[in-house]
Amino acid sequence: MLVHSQVELQERMKSIEEKTSLDLFAEHFIEGREFNVCIFGPKDNPTVLPPYEWVFEGFEQRHKEKIINYDAKWTENTFEYEHVKESYDFVDTDANLVEELQKMALQCWEICGLNGLGRIDFRVDRWGTVWVLEVNANPSFYGFHNIARKWGLNFKDILLAMLEVRDE
Repeated sequence: MLVHSQVELQERMKSIEEKTSLDLFAEHFIEGREFNVCIFGPKDNPTVLPPYEWVFEGFEQRHKEKIINYDAKWTENTFEYEHVKESYDFVDTDANLVEELQKMALQCWEICGLNGLGRIDFRVDRWGTVWVLEVNANPSFYGFHNIARKWGLNFKDILLAMLEVRDE
């Protein structure tokens, strides 16, 4: 959930903490394009797949924040679920960005000591600065499956490569 002031943040966090007794943290929202990069294989020689971008269709017209929330992932028949789409195609002017995303994803893999599979989530702000949102060591297979289909890779082979590494 997004808040737009320090006061609103403090009120929201206090309310949630009172209801859940959980420790919370807040992150700065980065307006911009959102990307995922999936990686699989052994720790020292992973395969970095091409990135994909999350596209937020019609969000500006509805004055909605471009963020992948619970509804976008899980609640069918909601605006968010129906209008957050992944794109696997990039224009020529994105070539350097695609390369940078893959390079940074590999650096995250190495720094975090990932093995088997991982997904790195990014935002790119209006100045072109790439921000790491999350390093996910246990992501869903959604991105792997769709990238395999898009690029003509065998998803079964990707899964077997993940299992071989995890079994070592």
